Amino acid sequence: MEPEWLTPRQVADLTGYAPKTLSNWRHMTPQKGPKCFKVNGQYRYLRDDVREWMKRQVKGCPATCQTYCGNCTQ
Repeated sequence: MEPEWLTPRQVADLTGYAPKTLSNWRHMTPQKGPKCFKVNGQYRYLRDDVREWMKRQVKGCPATCQTYCGNCTQ
């Protein structure tokens, strides 16, 4: 199955965060927000990564948690 790439605008619509916020996050060190990639010169997000990131936000995983571990309860 082909990965589904999302634009920053699509991620903003899914998450409720402004595109500018997503831009600020992806330029932070360490990167904050959903994992982002540069594809053909454009920033893109994998839909599955965005979903997992959103689950971590609800579950309370720390920003350093790279996968939805199911154990974070902060």
